[in-house]
Amino acid sequence: MLMIIPPDVREGMVVQLLGAKMTADKNFIFVKYINIFIAAADARSMKVAATQMGVTPSAITQSIRQLEKLIDCILFDRQERPLTLTRKGRSFYQHAVEFKKNINISMDGMIRAIKQDNGCIKLRLLDSLTPIIFPISEKLMNGFDNISFSTGLSLHGAIALRNYDIDVDINIDEHYANDDMVFSLPLMKEYFMLVVPKDYPGKNKTLGEIASELTFVGYSDNTHMKLQVNKYLKHNNISTNSHCNYDTNGLLFKYMARGNCWCITAPLCLYEHHELSRHFSFYPLKHWPPSRTIGVHVRKQESHHIAHIIKKIVTDELKQRVYPVLQENIPWLNEQYFLIVD
Repeated sequence: MLMIIPPDVREGMVVQLLGAKMTADKNFIFVKYINIFIAAADARSMKVAATQMGVTPSAITQSIRQLEKLIDCILFDRQERPLTLTRKGRSFYQHAVEFKKNINISMDGMIRAIKQDNGCIKLRLLDSLTPIIFPISEKLMNGFDNISFSTGLSLHGAIALRNYDIDVDINIDEHYANDDMVFSLPLMKEYFMLVVPKDYPGKNKTLGEIASELTFVGYSDNTHMKLQVNKYLKHNNISTNSHCNYDTNGLLFKYMARGNCWCITAPLCLYEHHELSRHFSFYPLKHWPPSRTIGVHVRKQESHHIAHIIKKIVTDELKQRVYPVLQENIPWLNEQYFLIVD
């Protein structure tokens, strides 16, 4: 018996069948991309993955780009050799392996998971910014699943970012000069200053006289501060009788508080130890004083929105907490010597 299907019903059935086919094709392509992605990640080479899968390297590259477009994430740092996963790429890889084991996982749910997964953000701060870690962490916890903090010498931070040991480095810009692999946002710029004992008539003394009358206290050889101070002293033909060198601001200022010493440092270095400022007098340096610019640095292939979020939070802390304290202890400090970049 021939069954006649009304036109409106027939049209609806065609739409359902086409929709089912499009969904099935999309799922099939996604599974194909997942297999290619895992092969490339495991081999750490597009060419090797192509050989293993019996396709051309260009087919592997095209498939990976289509997958990145589909999920709106950069998975590989293509400037690294061998091929290296980005932070989101490493997170996606774990999801992909699990997806391959259980093919019934929802594709849409997986994409939502990777887009919403901020993972563990490893943030490193310059030693001078250590005092604002806690207010920063409280604000960042609202936007990220997990955050770990570390501090230390500036040079070590730059190495850690390049080695994928950290995700964000709040550090001196000079360490990333002309680095095409790093995306940077400026936070602030400050000029170095002269520090002498409170009862010493430093205002009427030349730098040469200060160097001959007081004991110089400096930073350790492996610090950026030491390098900048040495350049300045050499430029001004000043020789120092350095007695002690320290790699932390706390040790330097505590030794300085004993008296009869002088040093060259940056205003931000004083913030954590501002209670010791009653022992010192501060003067701006003359004749091309050294300076440093501090910024937020992330790998260029990573999500830039993290850098923007952190910049906003740190900038607010510098304005609301740090600068007022420094200005109270260093009355002449203004934007000419301590500039916060919005």
